[in-house]
Amino acid sequence: MKTLSVLSGAALAALASGLSFAAHAQEEEQSIELPEILVEGRMENPLSGPTSPSYAAGTLTVPGVGEAQEELSRMPGAVSIVPAENYADTYAHDFEDVMDFTPGVYARKRFGAEVRLSVRGSGLSRSFHMRGLEILQDGVPYNLADGAADFQEVDPLIAQHIEVYKGGNGLRFGSVTLGGAINFVTPTGYTAEAENLVRIEGGSYGTARLHSQTARAQGKTDIFAAMTGNYVEGFRKQEQEQSFRFSGNIGHRFNDRAETRFYLISNTVDQELPGTLTLAQSENAPEMANPGNIALNQQRNVRSIRVANKTALDLGDGDVIEFGGYAGYKRLYHPIFRVLDYRGPLAGLFTRYRSEATLGGHRNIFTLGGDFSWSEVDAKQYTNVSGSRGALAASGTQTATNLKLYAENQFYVLEDVALVGGLQGIMSYRKFENDITPARNDREDFNSVSPRAGVLWDFIDNAQVYGNVTRSYEPPTFSELVQATVFQFVPLDPQRAVTFEVG
Repeated sequence: MKTLSVLSGAALAALASGLSFAAHAQEEEQSIELPEILVEGRMENPLSGPTSPSYAAGTLTVPGVGEAQEELSRMPGAVSIVPAENYADTYAHDFEDVMDFTPGVYARKRFGAEVRLSVRGSGLSRSFHMRGLEILQDGVPYNLADGAADFQEVDPLIAQHIEVYKGGNGLRFGSVTLGGAINFVTPTGYTAEAENLVRIEGGSYGTARLHSQTARAQGKTDIFAAMTGNYVEGFRKQEQEQSFRFSGNIGHRFNDRAETRFYLISNTVDQELPGTLTLAQSENAPEMANPGNIALNQQRNVRSIRVANKTALDLGDGDVIEFGGYAGYKRLYHPIFRVLDYRGPLAGLFTRYRSEATLGGHRNIFTLGGDFSWSEVDAKQYTNVSGSRGALAASGTQTATNLKLYAENQFYVLEDVALVGGLQGIMSYRKFENDITPARNDREDFNSVSPRAGVLWDFIDNAQVYGNVTRSYEPPTFSELVQATVFQFVPLDPQRAVTFEVG
């Protein structure tokens, strides 16, 4: 309809011009006054995803889709925005459902909500949990300090939009892992689509989901809360899944230049694991589960809670600073060859300063940020007795810390050409203590500085050419350092890569 209206408007304008010219040719003294014709439309953003002509404006702490588009369009690399409306009318159950058509993102379901997720080959060999990517909600990390994460904690229905920072573009959050970062941005009391919303879904294989959310804005304070209950019997045996997820935030504007927002995120996810089948089994009885998985009642169950704060201050003259922190607790109960019972606290602090000014008469955008994270996991393994804990087989403590500092500068040598340079430093610490066999204790530091350089050219409206080269440095997670089958520290080198990108 938009295209037709633009064409119709152009055609009418041309017709009106022709009529006016003909009238003057016949009689110069006679003038014909035509009604004003207004052609309305919008310029498509070069970022993938958006389909709606308008989005609600965000706030200092949580940008809206439009503000996010503007910021991402200044990055000299491939980035994407996926608005929630792109999958709002589908059964978006997991990462595959919401990321399936995002270029550069590989997301394929493994079991239930468990997905193999990879961006540009990150962690491609990993068929469980996740590595090589930063997963965040409103800038608050889901990852433990060692980099591991569980996809099941993320509920797609609580997102306003999803930001995908591929590769070195993850420097926005201090990440220069090969994959980059994926940030789920939740609505606020100002940007939610409705004050009250209830969504009920049901389908085959015992599928049922109930989602509700509420949003209010009163004076300078706003609140948003959403919860989702999900149950899936599954197509295969040993594939039942049930989950309950909650996400809420409350914000307060002190004035037009100062805002703070508090978050509460809670997840309860229980999922059975049906296991893999042979080719003959999958062809003849695809609904069956692996007999070994049934015998051990294999599952992966997660309990987690996080609280966080994010505060933003507009300092004037193009200077904005964000800072905050988070703390939480997570438990993974994971009956497989043994019953893995891993639990422990996590915490972190973050800050980001952005300045937009002129330097030597040229536009200049400077970003400086830092991130500190810590987690400690009490890792215990028990004999698996049909999915229940038997005798204690292994016990240890996994401690990880990360300190990341990063800076990026965009200098516009011309009005539409920017040179981009960035630098990220990381200091990571991994320590493992074996409670039963202290001789297997060990620790290791991972330190590096990774540069980035790029160029961005807005050669015409709504089109860009960019290029960049980025070095990535990724310390190993405890899934590699402390392999479950031997339960001892295995010294490993970090992943290193150099990525060239043109587009």
